[in-house]
Amino acid sequence: MLSNPSNIFIKIILLCAPAISVAQSNQITKQNSITELNTRIDKFLSAYINDFDTLEFAKDFRETSRLSGAEPIIERRVLMKKKAAIIKNDGKRYFQRIQLSAQEYSDSNQCNNAVEKWLRTFTTDGGAVKIGENFKSIFSPPVFMIMTSRQLIVMEIGCVYIDANWELMKNNLVNAIVDQGAYHKTLDCGCGGPLKWN
Repeated sequence: MLSNPSNIFIKIILLCAPAISVAQSNQITKQNSITELNTRIDKFLSAYINDFDTLEFAKDFRETSRLSGAEPIIERRVLMKKKAAIIKNDGKRYFQRIQLSAQEYSDSNQCNNAVEKWLRTFTTDGGAVKIGENFKSIFSPPVFMIMTSRQLIVMEIGCVYIDANWELMKNNLVNAIVDQGAYHKTLDCGCGGPLKWN
């Protein structure tokens, strides 16, 4: 004897309900992460709204950064361009450009894998760059990276654009991204080195 079709439908719904609930929970967690990271990036950018124009790039605009790895659950890329030119010792005027890239991964393993893959793009005389390993010289423009348990935030700037505000910007980025006392590492690389971890 066949079961009542409405009873079968009810049984299917009851069996699927936990899976739907988990999927909804994961979606809420992802949405909260997106909102939190975007809020923190916006907090950093808002401090420079009077001095810089910003341009947001689509997710596939990967050439702005060497940051790569597993598929992030959140990805944001911003080009900051100084509104006023800076005049360097050579007498030339430059409009400072800073590339900001932020990614968040679903877990710390994916985040670590992305950092390790990104570090392989650096060229040194002493071999591959590893997490926590310092180098005196490196073939790289100035780069500053914050690594939390699941997030990677990178600021890159051309050597010619470095000015006295670069150090302040790095500190402001850490203050905007990292909660006081929370786990994080920073990579700070000058023009051609040194590369230092903190």
